[in-house]
Amino acid sequence: LADLRDSLAPLYVQFHAALRRNLARTFKAKVPDLLPVTWLEWNLEHPANLLGRRIVTRELERLTPADMAAHAEELCVSLGMPPLSAEFTRSGVATVPAGWPFSGARAWPVAPPDDMRLTLSRGIEDLALYRKTHAATARLHAVAACTEAGLPPVLADDPAGVMTTAVAVALDLASRSSGYLDRRMGADAGEGVPDRDRILRDGAGEEVFGLYLDLAVRGPWLLELGGAGDAGTDPVDLWWDLLARAGLGPDGPPAPSPPEALLTALGDPDTVLARALGIIAGHQLHRYVCGAILQQDVHAADYHGNRAAGDFLLAIMRQGRGAGWQRVLREATGEDPSAQALREYYRDLEADLLEANADGTVGWPEAGAYPVNR
Repeated sequence: LADLRDSLAPLYVQFHAALRRNLARTFKAKVPDLLPVTWLEWNLEHPANLLGRRIVTRELERLTPADMAAHAEELCVSLGMPPLSAEFTRSGVATVPAGWPFSGARAWPVAPPDDMRLTLSRGIEDLALYRKTHAATARLHAVAACTEAGLPPVLADDPAGVMTTAVAVALDLASRSSGYLDRRMGADAGEGVPDRDRILRDGAGEEVFGLYLDLAVRGPWLLELGGAGDAGTDPVDLWWDLLARAGLGPDGPPAPSPPEALLTALGDPDTVLARALGIIAGHQLHRYVCGAILQQDVHAADYHGNRAAGDFLLAIMRQGRGAGWQRVLREATGEDPSAQALREYYRDLEADLLEANADGTVGWPEAGAYPVNR
């Protein structure tokens, strides 16, 4: 975990510096050395919203959640995955009950079991909704593949679900590639498909900022609280110490926060780390599919209709809970877990951030060996 965290740190630091600059403009105030977590509010999970506008084209605005689910299912079937049966998806796309936030715009692609429900927020990030629909559909196909093979399915919250998450991430990446977007909406989009910079910024909130916090803060804190570390460690002090190492802090003196409340909010270490490791492995799968099978650029590849890519992903899906994820990844790609593929995917964004941050300060007092540019 430490190696993965450290390999991601240079990109996170540049992203963090750009986020500070945007927050300073938003709040018209100097940002403290440690970025106050309350300044981020819900953008802590989606900081790309502060680095660029949500991605909307005329075609995306015309798509309903049901349309997006149909696109995702058609892609999976084109890859050779067996169609999801009407019984398996019998609930279809169900609208959220009236009275919920954004009730006129939210929808769930619903399929048994209930754990597989994914809440999607229409009207906030339209490309993000499109991507998440493809990822959710890939998860449903993973459940179906395990069921067909007579294996217990790996659900999203299963600690053994790293490779299921990885396949979902690979289909997420495929759904935002320019080749696929051109196929789906390029001819009728009016504004055309989003450019690469906007697509990178759309994904970086979760796959850079959120991922780093999973590896550097949430995961280690939960492991420590679960008994993996010094029994005498105060969990609240540890929480703020880990956040400080990531450049985040409270508005004032840290107020005691019940560890139980934090645990409830964050989940368990297996789930947090499976999500983080799945993002990293998903980028490795996507790079392998693009390079070894499609022979296309990771940002422009079009998986649609390629049965070799589908066979590759199905072989991973059908292994279920029984196989160790690192072995599965190594046998599939020849690689051990590494953030290199993710760093390569965001190389252009990192170069842009380095240029934008050249005249400012990058780093913070608790950053240790992280670079500080002035």
